[in-house]
Amino acid sequence: VLTVGMDLTSGILRFSRNGIHLGDAFTGVKGPLVAVVTLASEESKVTIQNRPTVLNMGEYTGELRWDEVRAGRDLHVIDGLTVTKMSNEGGDYATVLGTLCIASGQHTWNVYINHVEDSNLFIGVTVGGHDLNADPQEMKSRTYYLSNGTIRVAGKLVTRCAEPYAEGDLVTVQLDMEAHHISFFKNGMLQGAGDGLPEEVWPYVSLDNIMDSITLHSSGMFLDLAQSLKWNGTKCCQWIQISEDGTTASLRPHAQFDSFLGQATVLGLREYSRPEVHSWVVRLEQPANANIANFLVGVAPATMDLNHSIGQEGCGIGLDYYGYIYVNGRYFHVSNLPNWQQVAKPCRGSTARHKGKAGPMFRFHEGKCEITLTLDLKEGTLRFSSGGHSIGTLANVKGPMHAALTLTSSKQMAHMAPGPIGKTEHTAEELVNILKAKGHLGNKRAEAAMLVVPRDLFVPRDRHREAYRDQKVTVRMPDGSTLILPNPGFVAMALEKLALHPGCSFLDVGCGSAYVTAVAACMIGPSGTVHGIECLSSRLENARSNLRQLHERLPPEYVVQQIAHVAESIQAAISNVHLSLTNVLIPECTDGTLYDALYCDNSLSEEDLPAFLSLLKPKGRMVVVIEDDALLITRSGSNPHDYNRTLLTKIMGEFGELEDPTPWEVQEAVQRIKVRELHKGLDRAKTEASSLRNNELVDLQGRMGAAMQRIAELEAAVQRNAQAGSRPNGVDDTRAVIRDNKYRRSQRVSPHNSARSPGSDVNGTSLENVKLRTRQVLDGAEESMMHAQKLAALESCGSLKIGTALHPHSNHADIMQAMGVQTLTTVQAASIAAGVQPQQRAGFQLYQSTFRGTQVSLWKVTVNQPVNTLEVYRTYSRFCAAHPNVCAVLGICIEPLDTAQPMDEDGISSPERGSQQQQWQQQTQEIEQGGCHLWVLEERH
Repeated sequence: VLTVGMDLTSGILRFSRNGIHLGDAFTGVKGPLVAVVTLASEESKVTIQNRPTVLNMGEYTGELRWDEVRAGRDLHVIDGLTVTKMSNEGGDYATVLGTLCIASGQHTWNVYINHVEDSNLFIGVTVGGHDLNADPQEMKSRTYYLSNGTIRVAGKLVTRCAEPYAEGDLVTVQLDMEAHHISFFKNGMLQGAGDGLPEEVWPYVSLDNIMDSITLHSSGMFLDLAQSLKWNGTKCCQWIQISEDGTTASLRPHAQFDSFLGQATVLGLREYSRPEVHSWVVRLEQPANANIANFLVGVAPATMDLNHSIGQEGCGIGLDYYGYIYVNGRYFHVSNLPNWQQVAKPCRGSTARHKGKAGPMFRFHEGKCEITLTLDLKEGTLRFSSGGHSIGTLANVKGPMHAALTLTSSKQMAHMAPGPIGKTEHTAEELVNILKAKGHLGNKRAEAAMLVVPRDLFVPRDRHREAYRDQKVTVRMPDGSTLILPNPGFVAMALEKLALHPGCSFLDVGCGSAYVTAVAACMIGPSGTVHGIECLSSRLENARSNLRQLHERLPPEYVVQQIAHVAESIQAAISNVHLSLTNVLIPECTDGTLYDALYCDNSLSEEDLPAFLSLLKPKGRMVVVIEDDALLITRSGSNPHDYNRTLLTKIMGEFGELEDPTPWEVQEAVQRIKVRELHKGLDRAKTEASSLRNNELVDLQGRMGAAMQRIAELEAAVQRNAQAGSRPNGVDDTRAVIRDNKYRRSQRVSPHNSARSPGSDVNGTSLENVKLRTRQVLDGAEESMMHAQKLAALESCGSLKIGTALHPHSNHADIMQAMGVQTLTTVQAASIAAGVQPQQRAGFQLYQSTFRGTQVSLWKVTVNQPVNTLEVYRTYSRFCAAHPNVCAVLGICIEPLDTAQPMDEDGISSPERGSQQQQWQQQTQEIEQGGCHLWVLEERH
């Protein structure tokens, strides 16, 4: 669908495709022009759907417009006047509301029918709070004129026999809110009327078929309201003079006579008693070169003495030129408005002649000054503003009241005009002023957060007027559930009692629309933790959508930083909010996370209280609702059953109830807890194992240092004996050093008791150390390095004849016993290697076999040079002492090449083993001229 828009006043031609604006195609367009289409094919067909939209929209001056923000998904709104349905993606129906909510006066508007496909086009009024894509016949208090001729008023059928309307017809709606009466006309002919309208209504149209289209032709809104905004000639002091049209009031010139009391008061024509919003502007004028005389503007009852001034006892509420507010004989400066009841003083005599120490509040420009007053009898507030800035809001104002003015000089003149109803009161600033006036908002951080977070974003688009009132809003969700937004006064009080501060943690139970979550995030900032949980997926998606829109709608950071007490980065704070789908009554619904503050406006029972207390940190606070009581509960210590409770206020009506968890939700939560505990156990085991390895490593390093120190002492003792030239009589120094217990290293122990070295003492500590060294030996790189070091040691001992450096009579068994390594016989080595195919590893022969039930590795090295047998043992002993990680060695054996003996697989008897031991002791003191085989037996893993 291609839409062509032409504005000859600005000379602009625009195009839109399927409701999406494509930009300004041409500028500088001049008329006269006609619409034209060119067809290039016989099969082409073009239908002009919106012929009557060629209206002179630039001349439309009515207050009413169709609100693009409060329109169904499939509607395209042009300039607030023309509405066209472009598709059926959002549903069969699509509704658009007007920009004005009507609560009083007589109003008229005309709707031109551009195109209607069948009999399902609705024109009428409705209350807010329904789905804009739902069937209009399901609306509450539905009032409409249907295109098939059906008329209903407040849900009641008026007639089914009215004339149907079609393309080119003009439907007129006349509304009288004083009588709650509505009338429908077609082309000037009355079709039906009815009574019983609700207190507030919105104009609306609802379209059913694609390409249905209407245009707002003309309207006369607030006609009665404008006529009633006049000064009352019968309700004024005798010294007051009223103009013919009733809009201007001034003092008579002879008001200087002695009978003049110095002030005169006049009341407005209309009495404000119904719970609705009223606004008017008072324009004060006086000569620019004259001194500014005092005056008062405000509200007063019809029974006040008009010779007195506003604000005296029984004379209503007034604001004077110097910024003093007078309430029934008491006065205070506007700067003390938040706590005025404590600081207000009695005013004796005329309030108009009272002069305080404050300077002027208002500025006159060229002798003129404007003051806007907004009386909201729904909220019970009176707001003063001037020059677009709010001066202050007073609470607890009750009707009936009249607009009132007190003058003190004949040079003054006051005009009354309608105020900006439907515009300025719909702001976050006005909501904050109302809450401060009621005493609900005293926390500076909460005030700054509510100024930044627009509440209308969290309510349906047609509930904008309700968003900035101190009242709860009930929203019907798409899945049929009901969502209740608590009144802002309760939210402000709760967040103040929770004492939220930057860096703390906050949990919003049943976050719903996420309004409370967003305000709390702005108070806490990005350094804290803000978590919202919701048990229904539809509400959770609604909350996430609202936060995304809020992130896009937030003002720039440089604007936010100008607001005092606001968080460091609002954008980062909102991005830091975490929302999740869970039920607070499920065990550990937050995965064990505890919070400093908790908020829940859903009603809960005493049985649910332990589940909430378990989510709080010690000294944590929470605000909850139990039955009709809003409570502040503080957890005293580590025991969740130790807490204190304080009654905050009584709740009028329910905010909602907690949803009980379903069985599968509980089962899923239990499974999640099991998995989490399993991961915790694994992490704890890894931590303990890492700590154990670190402790064992420290112990091993200490043992290595002690071994190196012992080797150094041995070598020093040998050098001393060598320098002495002969061995001293008595004790062998080397043997004494080796056998001394304080120099002796702990005996080597195999991890398996069946393969431990003879004489080794197995205990818990040494066993753990041996296990550690065994694991280190299993490392491939370290094992290769160990084999290379063994080979280097053997090559060094085989490259020369040694044995002269040490005493020839030293026994190698003593050294081996000190080092914890046993001596194997050739028969034992042969029995281990028997029947095993050797493997070649880096010049060694490796036999993989078993020894006494233990998996072992037997290494064989052939040394062809003449060597001293004892020196081989000593060299290997020094190697083991210098490398304590060689912990799996069970024994060594030296087999001379020229004295090979036959091997017995079954071993030998003890006498034979004893005789061979003596033989080996004799051989170790000799030099093997033909070389030898070196066998090294170690445990295999």
